Amino acid sequence: MTENPSVVRLVLWASPVIVGMIATLIGVGVWDVYTNSDFAHARRAASYQAFSVEEKSAYWKGRIAAVGGTKAYDELAYLARDLITTKQHSEGHIFGKALYLVEGLAGVAVCDTRFMYSCFHSFMTQAILSEGVTAAQILHEACRASLGYRSENCEHGVGHGIQSMHAYDFAGLKKSLDVCGALTPPSHPVAGCAGGVFM
Repeated sequence: MTENPSVVRLVLWASPVIVGMIATLIGVGVWDVYTNSDFAHARRAASYQAFSVEEKSAYWKGRIAAVGGTKAYDELAYLARDLITTKQHSEGHIFGKALYLVEGLAGVAVCDTRFMYSCFHSFMTQAILSEGVTAAQILHEACRASLGYRSENCEHGVGHGIQSMHAYDFAGLKKSLDVCGALTPPSHPVAGCAGGVFM
């Protein structure tokens, strides 16, 4: 039996190409497993946790600017998934402030109930510190729009922001409670805005 020279040339030419393609597919698969594994998560989370608060804030401002608030918030959830609840809460505070600084008032739609509402709390405080107590009504309405009947903890963050604008004395407390009392529709009298003024 004689071999066809064109078939031999084709096999000799195609063999390295096929081997290269197989090696590439294997490499991509290994890389995907490596970068999406629990090991990779633990490595990234440990690296992030080594940052100072200032470094974390700068990191989130950069990520929010690069990929948007929603995607960055999901990244925070990924990095913080193994932390205890109080540490997750602290991470949400750092993120909420960075979110406001990058996206302004529109960023309020990114925050949700994760991290015990801390994204909302720091977002609201930074927004009111930056824009004044006139932003309280806008933020109050955003809480209602975002969370509906579960908005008290978001409104609690509005109270934090209002109180941060006033002195921590009786006169400042009264001014803050007056602002909370003027919100429409009314905020929950204990868990909402007034609760955030006190705590």
